[in-house]
Amino acid sequence: LRNITLSPGLSSAGDWETYFQERATEIGLPAEALTVSDKRASPAKPSTPQSPEETLMNIQIKKINVRQLVKFVHTVENGPRTAKVRNLLVDTNPDESGYLDVTVAVSGFTLTRNQ
Repeated sequence: LRNITLSPGLSSAGDWETYFQERATEIGLPAEALTVSDKRASPAKPSTPQSPEETLMNIQIKKINVRQLVKFVHTVENGPRTAKVRNLLVDTNPDESGYLDVTVAVSGFTLTRNQ
């Protein structure tokens, strides 16, 4: 497992939308192809001075091919922030273009300091 690092200056949920947009542009997807929604932060455990906070998010991507999807998921999980893909929901387009509409459920982790 990777170490979870404390990122000063970030809110408890962090700026996850920007993180996902940066990962998308790395693989050649336009940032506007992504829609990030449903942010929910789980409560931190008060028993430890520093504990990870999990933020659950859904990312919707329109018109993506299989190669781009695999690269996107890989860069999200192996990027500079700690994130885990929890679920993929894939729909094919009826126009037989080969493109997919995808919803990716992601958990993002941020180290918080309990006081």
